Amino acid sequence: MIQSSLAQQRLWFLNQLENASATYNLPFVLRLRGVVDRDALGSALRDTVMRQESLRTVFVDEGGIPWQRVLEPEE
Repeated sequence: MIQSSLAQQRLWFLNQLENASATYNLPFVLRLRGVVDRDALGSALRDTVMRQESLRTVFVDEGGIPWQRVLEPEE
């Protein structure tokens, strides 16, 4: 596991106070025109997640301190 930064610890603490609020989530809509190749899109998203550890990182509470755990691409 990887130690979280002070900024990450601060956000984690605020999230604990707010009971898992979605305050820092950034939802968006992507509108595609034309025919979408679902297999190609799925493959591109899987490849992106494989390459970007930040998209596979979760925070684990160890003794009241958040630690980062990078999941394997298959997880």
